[in-house]
Amino acid sequence: MANDRKNSTSVIVGLLSAMIILMLMESLSAKLFPMPEGINLKDPKAIIEAMNNMPLSAKLFQLFNYLLAAFVGGLVSTKISEGVTKYPQLIVAGIFALLTLVNTLAIGEQAWFSITSVLIPFPSAYLGYLLMKKR
Repeated sequence: MANDRKNSTSVIVGLLSAMIILMLMESLSAKLFPMPEGINLKDPKAIIEAMNNMPLSAKLFQLFNYLLAAFVGGLVSTKISEGVTKYPQLIVAGIFALLTLVNTLAIGEQAWFSITSVLIPFPSAYLGYLLMKKR
C-alpha cells in the first residue's frame, strides 16, 4: 500500500515537474522566437497560423523543450519512487505524450512534428529513470 502511494505521488510530482520545466522553456522560447508583429492574440486562427509558420529552428527548440521536460519528469518520478520500478516514469511519459498529441492536433502541426512530439517523451523519461535509479 505504501509503495502504491509513493508511486502515485511520484507520477503526480513528476508530471508537475515536467510542466514547470515546459512553462519555463516556453517563456524562453517566446523571447527567442516572438510572435509576428500585429498578430491578434485573441484570434485562435491567427495564432495557429503563426505557429504553423514558425521557422524550423523554433520547432526544433520546441522539441528540445519536450525532451527536457520529459527527462525531468522521469528523473523526479524515479527519485520519489526510489527507482524500484520504471512504471512511474512510463506513466509520466505516456501522459506527457498524450498531452503533446492533443496540443499538436489542436494546432494542426505538420505530421513530422506531431509524431516526433509524441515519441520524444519515452526515451527522455527513460533516460531520467536510468540516471536516477539506484541513487
